[in-house]
This record gives sequence, C-alpha cells and structure tokens, in this order.
Amino acid sequence: MRSGRREVRSVRAWLAGCRGEEVSVVALEASSVRKVYTKNGQPLAILDVERFSVREGELITVIGPSGCGKSTFLHIIGGFIKSEGGGSIRVYGEEVSGPGPDRGMMFQEFALFPWRTVAGNVAWGLETQGVPRAQIDATVGKYLQMMNLSEFRSHYPAELSGGMKQRVALARVLAFDPKVLLMDEPFGSLDAQTRETMQEELI
Repeated sequence: MRSGRREVRSVRAWLAGCRGEEVSVVALEASSVRKVYTKNGQPLAILDVERFSVREGELITVIGPSGCGKSTFLHIIGGFIKSEGGGSIRVYGEEVSGPGPDRGMMFQEFALFPWRTVAGNVAWGLETQGVPRAQIDATVGKYLQMMNLSEFRSHYPAELSGGMKQRVALARVLAFDPKVLLMDEPFGSLDAQTRETMQEELI
C-alpha cells in the first residue's frame, strides 16, 4: 500500500523469498486501488495502491498517520465502498464485488446489534449463511467460551462493558470462519489492560 509514494510490503514473504523458501498461496491481492474525495471543491486523492498482496497465514499491519487512507483501504477490501479507476480486489483469485462471507471485518466501533443478545450477535453471520441451527448453537457456544462470555449469552450489548462488547464482536467475526480477517483499530478505544487481553486472545 502506498500513501504518497510509500509502500507497505510483507516482510515475512520478502524474507522467505531471500532465503529461497516456499511461501503460501496469495490470499488477498489488490491492484490499482484508488479513492478520491472532494475538499473545498477540489479532488483530494487519499489512497493510491498500485499493488498489495497478503499470503495465506500472514498477519499484516498497515501503519500511517490519520487520514492517509488506512480505513478506506480496509473498507474497499471488505466491499463496503468502491475503488475508483478500475482497480481490483481479489480473495483467493475471486474478484470482490461487495461484502461477502469470505471476509470478516472488525470495525473501530463495536458495531453490535442492540436488539440482539450476545448469543444472537455471534450467531448472526451463521444465520445469514443458512447454517443449520444445531451447528450454529455449537459454534456460538464454542466462541463464547473462548471469549469468557458464556454466562453473558443472554445479555444485551447495553448491559456490557466496552471490552466485553469487543469480545462479542471478535467472537462474531471468528464464528463464521472468514478466509480473510480485516481489523480497523478495533482495540483503540479500550484501556491498556483490556487491549492487551484482547490482543492475546486474537493471536
């Protein structure tokens, strides 16, 4: 990814190539992805990605100052907004045309359904895919236990702390097993202790 003329590369893939090691298949590939907004009547290019790829099993962090296009790039990969100028996003070779179950997104905000219980929020992605009820219940139970939320399964988001809400959001995105997990500073609003715990749970 480039902001201005900077480029973010996969250090792991680069090192593997230098050592002559075999690397895994490309899970995500972006090419010629651009986004332009208008400011004071003038076009403002905030994102210009010539080529970006992530291989299966890699964990990539995109770093840059506020407003450089990090969130915009993630939203384009997620299929929530469109690239301009004919750019393309591919997940395991398949062109991305909109949101899909192959990509899971954790937003900066909690993004939970306030009318659904903890268990209902975690089950949502599986329900939209038509997964059998018995399988949904088993999967929801598994991830609620993983996040230490089993005893709160019948609670609503308004009854939870910020850290608990983020654990629900993480359980929800992991439950439907996306091929690519996108995370837009999801722990930025948490206190240091909760943030460290969440990072350990994710890894």
